[in-house]
Amino acid sequence: MKLLKRFIRDESGNFAVIFAVSALPIMLITSAALDMRYAERVDNNLQDALDKAVLAAVANPNLTGTQRQAYAAEIFNKNFDSKSKAILSYPIETNPAVFSLAGEVNVPSTLGAMVDIKTIAVDAVSSAILEESGSVCVLSLAPDGANRVSFADNAAFSAPNCTVQVNSNSDMALTNQSTIAPDASGFCAVGSGRGQFSPPHNSECAPVPDPYKDLTQPSDTRCLSYENLRALSSQFSLMFTGLSNPKNDVTAENATGSNVRIWPGIYCQGLTVDGIDVQFMPGTYVIKDGDLTFKNISQAEALGVTFVLIESQLKIELGAELRVKAPKNGAYPGIAFFQVPPEADNGETLTYPTGVSTLSSGGQLDVEGTLYFPTQSLEISGESYFGSQAKATSFIAYEVGFSGNTIAQVSVDYRAAGLPPLEPRSTGGPRLLR
Repeated sequence: MKLLKRFIRDESGNFAVIFAVSALPIMLITSAALDMRYAERVDNNLQDALDKAVLAAVANPNLTGTQRQAYAAEIFNKNFDSKSKAILSYPIETNPAVFSLAGEVNVPSTLGAMVDIKTIAVDAVSSAILEESGSVCVLSLAPDGANRVSFADNAAFSAPNCTVQVNSNSDMALTNQSTIAPDASGFCAVGSGRGQFSPPHNSECAPVPDPYKDLTQPSDTRCLSYENLRALSSQFSLMFTGLSNPKNDVTAENATGSNVRIWPGIYCQGLTVDGIDVQFMPGTYVIKDGDLTFKNISQAEALGVTFVLIESQLKIELGAELRVKAPKNGAYPGIAFFQVPPEADNGETLTYPTGVSTLSSGGQLDVEGTLYFPTQSLEISGESYFGSQAKATSFIAYEVGFSGNTIAQVSVDYRAAGLPPLEPRSTGGPRLLR
């Protein structure tokens, strides 16, 4: 008893005893915090890798069940970055269109040497489904590269009955930096995207083939002669200025003034419209070696018309108003604008995009039909309302950008427009369910 009292009174070694007693809990708490933080990182990586794997697996509807599982495992392993091995399993779904993948990882614990907790179990599951097919109203054909479909500034984009498809495999293929989230029935990229979309964009989508890759330009590309224009002028009040040598082919044409009528044909070194009540008669207009330009506050209408651009670009300047409706039949049914892909000279490699076509009107722009610019960048900007009165519009270009204060309202109701079905059709985009 005396020995015990003496020990209690003796304070010379109390600090060491107290430290020894308190050190263990401190070490346990610190180790637990480190373990939990690491386990959380592994969990996030696991979920992300599972999401990418199931999206990729359902994106290709031609895979068999076994092939889909193998492909999902391959994509998962490419995206899962951890020293610990993941054990994958494939939950059976009642809906055959749904594909699920589960993963479990046993993360080593630093607590194992002190307590009987050697690993921390981390598990996650992800499921995806391939949505029904539908119409694509914006298609970027570029196979790679960032910002292939982009939204910026205050651009407002609305396409409630069609989807936006980006064929680029870049992680930044689809981007939104606009103050307004673009709205469509779906957004799908072969790679991925950044920014807010309504609904959120899908990644790992199957590319959509170019539906018009076999489209050919008119066989006759001879320029309109001065005599042709004089004859048409007397019949349709056609007004042209800036003609070159009247005995030779036309090298520059400008439609100016009011109540101007323009007839189908081949226009060399471009065509500039700068007038009020300019009417394009139905048919095919080939624009060669110069831009098709709508200037200033020009007002033009082209019903039953296809513009074929050869080594040319489309330029709709600020203030212009334009309404174009593609023909229902003929050589280019449903095509409003057709940019002919250029051929490389002497075996040289083309640089893409090969040009930039701009729709920057501050007035009203309505195009019913397809705007097809397979190797060009198509930029819609300015202060314009685009498509508010158009019942069916489709953008197909190497890349597409919406910027400025543009309000783009896009629909694909081809029946209401009196046109053949607009291409392309999507095979449906993969969508995460959980």
